[in-house]
Amino acid sequence: MRRFILHIVALLVVSLNYAQILTPMGQGLPAAPKKIASYNDGVVVAYSTSFDDIDLQIWNGDFWYKLQRPNLEKTSDTYKIIDLISHNGDVYLATGKANSASSKANQISRWDGSNWTTFESSLIESSTSIDKLFVEDGHLKCVGKFTSGAENYNIVKLDGTWQAEGNLITVNVVNDRFSDIAKNGDKLYAVGKFTNPADPNLSLAVWDGSQWAVAINPPFLTANLAIGNYQDRIVVYGKSDFKTVPIRATFAGGWQDMSEGLEAYDVEDVTQFAEVNDNLFAVGSFTNKLTNESVNIMMYDGEIWTDTKLYLSDIEQLHSSGNKVMVSGQFSDNARLNGIGQVFNDRAQITARVYNDKNSNCFKDGDEEWLANYPIALKGEAMGLPTDRNGQVYLQVD
Repeated sequence: MRRFILHIVALLVVSLNYAQILTPMGQGLPAAPKKIASYNDGVVVAYSTSFDDIDLQIWNGDFWYKLQRPNLEKTSDTYKIIDLISHNGDVYLATGKANSASSKANQISRWDGSNWTTFESSLIESSTSIDKLFVEDGHLKCVGKFTSGAENYNIVKLDGTWQAEGNLITVNVVNDRFSDIAKNGDKLYAVGKFTNPADPNLSLAVWDGSQWAVAINPPFLTANLAIGNYQDRIVVYGKSDFKTVPIRATFAGGWQDMSEGLEAYDVEDVTQFAEVNDNLFAVGSFTNKLTNESVNIMMYDGEIWTDTKLYLSDIEQLHSSGNKVMVSGQFSDNARLNGIGQVFNDRAQITARVYNDKNSNCFKDGDEEWLANYPIALKGEAMGLPTDRNGQVYLQVD
């Protein structure tokens, strides 16, 4: 019986040249997470199964374990997983239908470690939208479009029950929206579309804990599109009618250029940011002007943006937790790296997979199984590395 090892040399060379790798988290997931949130020393993820049910799993650093399934509507083109957050040891899941005033269209459910609870609240259920969850002053809050009596609001707070607070920034309750939020100190910054008679392009608003206000001197005049945090600063990607830098950060009461290195790329879009250690990752659509290569993850090291060489299609979410960055999307190695992985920029990785090449044609045919517990030897190393149950080995090196 002949055994053939695939992909050792090629992946070792690529990893050592660029020193950015995507590593598996356990045995992978049945579907790519729609949302990721920090939870204790690990993360919690929410995803839609192949039967359109909503499932959640927790990664404790060693393995995944599934939570009891919440009793919610099946996902569809209209009913979706909206947001996920943990607070005081509980997990909160926001689901619903964007921009819908139909009865009980939206829900926020809580997992307390043993059971799911869905809060009965007309503020949530009949809201036009629930967009983002966040924590402020020890309370869980939600950004969206809410109605209480004859008044409209953009913030609700959970204090035993859901309560509306603050003023209104989204005048047009149908077309206005919150795209993303980021906290900095005692302020919450939000990008989106906010109707203002004096400014039809208002796209950056600030919440100070009690009131919304239009951002003074926003970094981009046409549209502020994505927002994140980096070294105690707010980072924004946007566009203006005239040629300008694509990314800016708060600095000394104003906005400073943070686009060094991006002049070598056509920046079509940035959808999200994630910070880890001293690096900032950006997911979007970039094209190298010299090579014409497409890139969808860039990294800023404090001085310059560079290509990460992580070519992943259909990225769903980038999430930073402690000193790690997780990325989810429709990618798979049919075993361990399914739907989610961790990004490291200071390591290399050797990946190998072994199968029983019954006909010795150096090609894996459909009837040739992957071999578990097969010892793989590395030159100069005394011990062998056994493949896992999927016939794989992932070895990280400094």
